Order: sequence, then structure tokens, then C-alpha cells
Amino acid sequence: MPSLYSGELKHGVPHGEGVCKFADGTSYSGEWKNGKQDGIGRFSWSKNVRFEGIFTNGKPTKGKMFTLDGMYEGEVQDCLPHGKGTMKWKSGDSLAGEWKGGQPTGFGELSTHGCCFKGQWQDGRLHGPADVKFAAEHGGGTFVGEYAGGHAHGSGRRVFENGSTLQGTWQNGRCVGACIANFSEDDTTVTGNFEGGNFTRGSVNRKQQCLYDGDIAQGEPHGRGRQPFRSGVYEGDFVRGVRMGQGMLSLTSVGSNGAPEDGTRRYAG
Repeated sequence: MPSLYSGELKHGVPHGEGVCKFADGTSYSGEWKNGKQDGIGRFSWSKNVRFEGIFTNGKPTKGKMFTLDGMYEGEVQDCLPHGKGTMKWKSGDSLAGEWKGGQPTGFGELSTHGCCFKGQWQDGRLHGPADVKFAAEHGGGTFVGEYAGGHAHGSGRRVFENGSTLQGTWQNGRCVGACIANFSEDDTTVTGNFEGGNFTRGSVNRKQQCLYDGDIAQGEPHGRGRQPFRSGVYEGDFVRGVRMGQGMLSLTSVGSNGAPEDGTRRYAG
């Protein structure tokens, strides 16, 4: 029961315009119908925490909810974001989309620290097909693919600010397993196995010409590999990009016009 009511009455209950201060310190001012908040009104829990908008049968259904962290505008249920709405935090971040029980659930778009995360949400985290744009301080560029639990997870393609790309399978925000990388600086493509943020094995090609095929570490040939060049091919050990260790060098004779001629010499070491 209200501790204090001031306003219009009908049959002894609030009906029309009125203000009510409840025993727990909360208050409501606005329209009433048959003893319940109904219509346009304002409910305050404290000076900085309140709801302003539409009430139906005693409950807020759509409007603006002000909290200590920011402001939500949209549909609500049980005083929580529920339905379509936009949350704007005091930090400058915002999330517009579908909500359920106070959590973004369904399609939504989050803007934070210059980044934009657009896609399907589940229990407050990006989950499903997503389209992401990163700010420059986060590497720039975009990601289009699958998310799970707030991280890239599944198939996806990352495009960096300089135009380079990385496409493949992602787990917990990292590309793993078979993937393809294209480096825009020299149009080099690497196809192979990706682990721990680097290729461990792959084929390096430039303008449809193979430059190297084999083990890789820290972006360089390292381990066993095969390296073709104009006058032959080397197959064997590499250490940090340098032919070193056991291997075989096969040289093909080159004519005056630069084309290979018959006859091959092999050197093993």
C-alpha cells in the first residue's frame, strides 16, 4: 500500500493524475487507472535511478531507464531491458538491438572504443554470424564470420587496415588450423597451417609462382622445406630463412634467353 498519495481518485483508488511516495522510499508520478500506474509516468528508485515512459497495468513497458552507468531507451519487462532498445553507457559505449531479461539477445550492434560489433547476441555476448569493424588502435580493418561466447569462433575472414587478409577457422579469437593469408604489400599468399598466431607449415606463392613450401616459424622458412628459384630448386633444412643443414640442391641449366634447358645437376649435403 502507498504511504502517501496525492492526486485524482475514482471509487477510492488512484485514477487520473497523481503522485505516490511508497514506504520503501520509491515514488511514482503520472497517470493512474483503477489503482495502478497506467499511461505516462515516472518511477524513481533514487535521485539518479529512475524510469520515465509508458506504464501498463502497473508495470513499465516502454521508455527511458536511467541508471548509475548510463541510460537505456526502449521496451522493458520487470524493469529490465526486454524487446527492442538502445543502451548508452557513460563511457560512451552503446548497444542497440534486441534484449531479453536485461541482456542483449538476438540481433544487436555494439559500439565501443571506436570498434563496432554487429550480429547475433546470446546471453549478453556476440554469438553467431557477425560483422566487426576494428578501430586503428585495435589493428583496424574488419572481421566477417562466426562468433561464439564473444570471440571469433568458426569460419571467418579478417581484413587488416593495410588490405592484408587472413581467412580460415577461428577458435576463441585466434585463427587455427588450415588458413590462407594474403599480404597486400607484395601480393604474397601463404596457404597452410596456422597455430599460436603464426604459420607452422605452408606454401608461399607470389603471382601464381611458388616461392617456398614447407615448415615455417615466425614468418620464415624454418625446418624442412622446398624452395624453387630461377635456375633450380633446393629441398632440405632451413634455419630462420636460410638454407642450412642437410639438403639437396638441383640446378637446371639456363640458356641465353633465361629459359631452362635440358640437363640437371644435383648436389647433396
